[in-house]
Amino acid sequence: MENDYGRMGRDELIIQLKAANAAVSHLSEQGEIMRNQLDAATIVLEKSWLAWQAARTAHEANRAYCKFLGDDSQQPWWGAPQWQKDSAQDGVWAIIHNREITPEESHGKWMKAKSDEGWVYGEVKDPVAKTHPCMVPYEDLPKEQQFKDALFGAVVRGVLDTQLGDP
Repeated sequence: MENDYGRMGRDELIIQLKAANAAVSHLSEQGEIMRNQLDAATIVLEKSWLAWQAARTAHEANRAYCKFLGDDSQQPWWGAPQWQKDSAQDGVWAIIHNREITPEESHGKWMKAKSDEGWVYGEVKDPVAKTHPCMVPYEDLPKEQQFKDALFGAVVRGVLDTQLGDP
């Protein structure tokens, strides 16, 4: 029996329609998966941008504090070496993952990361020799350095609170 669909019979047409419906359903599921992946990627990018902003802001606050103390050795964010920017962003991510992290814990994480990269204690910060005067336990840091760790955390939390709202 011939119909508007050419020579295809009713049963064949139903089979073709079911196959087409299954294909559309599969594409719809794939589209949903892709939308979810895109949403997740967007969240990661937004958090990465936020971490970068918080790191930059905290770096500049610490640089201003150092300048207040008479230490003009800190470069502005745009001129800071990449290892220093990475270190600041690592500190931000530690706070993003644990908003209650203390300056002592933050310093411990920083020291571990530095140690893993081969840094050791030295009286002078030297990125080539990988020496740093702050490679000591938190309680042995000068009070000005302890305050700098607390300032970093406070600034990062302020940026996060401004962008994300209170935790």
